[in-house]
Amino acid sequence: MKRLLATGALVVLYLSSVSAQTTPLAVLEKMGETYSKIEAMSCSFTLTMGLPGMPAMSIPTEMKMQRPNLFRTEVAGAVSVSDGTHLYVYLPMLEMYQKLPAPVGVDFRGATSGPLGDFSSQGDLMGRLLNADNAAALAQLAQGAEMKGEENVSGVLCHRFAVDIATGVRADLWVDKDKYLLRKMQMDMLELLKMMKETMGPEGAMFAPLMQGVQPGQMMLVQEYTKYDLAPKFAEDTFRFTPPPGAREGDLTKMAAEAMKGAAGAPAGASPPIQPKSMAPVDY
Repeated sequence: MKRLLATGALVVLYLSSVSAQTTPLAVLEKMGETYSKIEAMSCSFTLTMGLPGMPAMSIPTEMKMQRPNLFRTEVAGAVSVSDGTHLYVYLPMLEMYQKLPAPVGVDFRGATSGPLGDFSSQGDLMGRLLNADNAAALAQLAQGAEMKGEENVSGVLCHRFAVDIATGVRADLWVDKDKYLLRKMQMDMLELLKMMKETMGPEGAMFAPLMQGVQPGQMMLVQEYTKYDLAPKFAEDTFRFTPPPGAREGDLTKMAAEAMKGAAGAPAGASPPIQPKSMAPVDY
């Protein structure tokens, strides 16, 4: 009898420990609850890209959003702005901007195909989190996901797990254990470029030159969030786009494809790489 009771107790303890284990679905569901309740947000993150034979590039990025469909993203001089009616995408290297219909939500629903279209529907994690009806999308994201334990990111203890963030694109995510905000994401750019080449139709051909001779693991992309403000006070012109002097309106998809092909064929070191910058401490 004592042996039977002891065995039963061990079984109960085992089942309790299994049920208490954190799963990717549980983390994603809590993230979904957190982000779906955010009405306005300002955040800063750094994109760091590893390139074959070149120093890593580190690019500071700012994102601001306000429901239902106002947002502004700035990265290396490029700007994307939705004023609620139109979406403007500006690339300084081309001195050109494109005017498109605004998405119906900050999660890019209804985004026009082109510079922001097809990839946002598949690979944009933030868009899926911000969707108020995100349960089904996050449950699908959890399929095949794998927990990898806990790690600190800039002093914040995080859950780490791997998910298929898009078809054929595996990403590691670090999520704040306390606030369930995304702190870090890492993926192989080669997988990302292959996906975009295969899913963007004729426009996807622009990515082919960038993949030539690149091996898996040689083009890692790391996105690390350094600041969140969940109660921001935006200036009146935050979500307004004014073309810079000399900028002209045009088809960015076509021009970007030509520019990327030219950059891919340029000799190594033709333009100075951006040196990595130190990460700022996390600031709420």
